Amino acid sequence: MQALISDGGYVLLDVRSKLAYDDGKVPGSIHVPYVIGKSRWDSETRSRAYEYTDVENWIDNLKKVIPDKETKIVVMCSTGTQNAIRALETLDENEYYNIVGLKGGYRAWNRVFDLKLARRVYGEYAENWSSGDGDFQSGETTGCGIHASGAGFAKVDPINLDMDVIH
Repeated sequence: MQALISDGGYVLLDVRSKLAYDDGKVPGSIHVPYVIGKSRWDSETRSRAYEYTDVENWIDNLKKVIPDKETKIVVMCSTGTQNAIRALETLDENEYYNIVGLKGGYRAWNRVFDLKLARRVYGEYAENWSSGDGDFQSGETTGCGIHASGAGFAKVDPINLDMDVIH
């Protein structure tokens, strides 16, 4: 997603409720909630329960913020499912075609990136720069080399798209 936004010219559209958005947001995202969320205490389950209702005329609210239908948009909700998919369908019905959904939504984004848009470096996202014991055997999980997480797309050599030149 970061590559789409930083290099691809996409904008990040957050469709979570204001309640969820106030708990955490991606810097630079555009917030147009698809639902209104309310929390209440559920005495039966002894936990907080959430109720959601759709925002009426959501597309009209969106058109005020993103009027150009050619805008490249990444749509995000909390989990990348229900509200993001419904927002994508509504955008498609209204002829916004440069649209993609963020798999896993805000929760997945927040596991990978911090609020400064830097990749978190722990657990599965940490890079392993060790060389092991230098005696790599088949089937071992350590060995010589750098084991990267895939971060740093901006530092990758660009593809040469000049098809007339043969190297």
